[in-house]
Amino acid sequence: MNREGFVKQPILIIDDDLFIRELLQRILCDEGFDCDVAASAEEALELLEQKNYGLAISDIRMPEMDGLEFLDCVQQRWPELQVVIGSGLDDRDTALEALRRGAVGYMLKPFEPVEVLVHASNALWLRQLEIAHRKRCLSLEQEVESCNQELKCRHRKMVEQEKLASLGQLSAGVAHEVNNPTGYIASNLSTLKKYLNRLEEYLRVQESLITENCSGEGLQKIKTLRKRLKVDNALEDAVEIIADSLEGTERIRRIVMGLKNFSRKESEEMQPVDINQILDETLALCWNELTYKADVVREFADLPLISGLPQKLSQVFLNLLVNAAQAIEGRGTIRVQTRKIHNIIEVLISDTGSGISDENLEKIFEPFFTTKEAGVGTGLGLAILKEILALHKGEIWVESQVGKGTTFGVRLPVA
Repeated sequence: MNREGFVKQPILIIDDDLFIRELLQRILCDEGFDCDVAASAEEALELLEQKNYGLAISDIRMPEMDGLEFLDCVQQRWPELQVVIGSGLDDRDTALEALRRGAVGYMLKPFEPVEVLVHASNALWLRQLEIAHRKRCLSLEQEVESCNQELKCRHRKMVEQEKLASLGQLSAGVAHEVNNPTGYIASNLSTLKKYLNRLEEYLRVQESLITENCSGEGLQKIKTLRKRLKVDNALEDAVEIIADSLEGTERIRRIVMGLKNFSRKESEEMQPVDINQILDETLALCWNELTYKADVVREFADLPLISGLPQKLSQVFLNLLVNAAQAIEGRGTIRVQTRKIHNIIEVLISDTGSGISDENLEKIFEPFFTTKEAGVGTGLGLAILKEILALHKGEIWVESQVGKGTTFGVRLPVA
């Protein structure tokens, strides 16, 4: 009777005839089954509330609730329970009705021991198979759902990569077009600065000679004219204007260099990387996102070079800096720090924004999770950052307090 993996689960016998109950109990107990008995369907329902049975053997004709009604109740409340109906009537229609309502067997009285054992073993084995099948189906559904999520994630990543590739081509073109006129402007400003210095020196010599050789009235006229035309103020302002313009062109140069570095075709091989330089270029690249939202504080330590992929690391810091700016309502502060602890380089990007709740803090690195409104975020940014840092054998962590701000930390090994 035993089968591989077969478990003799508890059996409930329901019959209003004491002799039948004892007979079935003796047959089954002699084969090692755990059996309980009930004199009515109502008593059986109470026992089912208290114990997990694998099989119920029920008489079809009982007072108050018959076997078919009991079967209907079981199907609604305990669908995994197998039911075998026993009857003293050889009624084909009744047997078919019992099977239609969910019974797995129909036995005629008087019961033969072998028949009882075969029905019980088959019913319990069928129950085990159904439970195993249900678990397997559930497992397959979960696997399919997991695969679907992974496919969606990969599809989104492909879309994002395609966008980045298009952006890279566009950025390279823009950088080239901006770089040339910026070079002209910077060169002309440098030349103008030299000319201004020469002009200032000439005016000083001229003023000295005029003072030595002119009469009092002529000298006074020249001084009055110089004051009225604000020559001294013009010279001072011109120096400052040229200095500011040169600083502006240098900023444009850094932005263009950042765009070119960000958009160029990326090498798949690790190379020596200066984290401070990457942060400088990335800050220049996203300066327009930051300058109107926050004061940016840089605290860079002297760092050794590490081995990495510059563009991917730039993508990490760009994402964190833009997120920091978007987290600030009104105006705040973004602090960018670097430090070396033993053989680890740490980059800390902190903001004084709205912070992240504990509930969301556990989910922010999951693919497709985002707290941004529809159309603003895909929920892939931080998940992609984790993958990029994993390529560098690094890690990312976060600390946040609602209403006070958030700090993202990136750790990268030196060797």
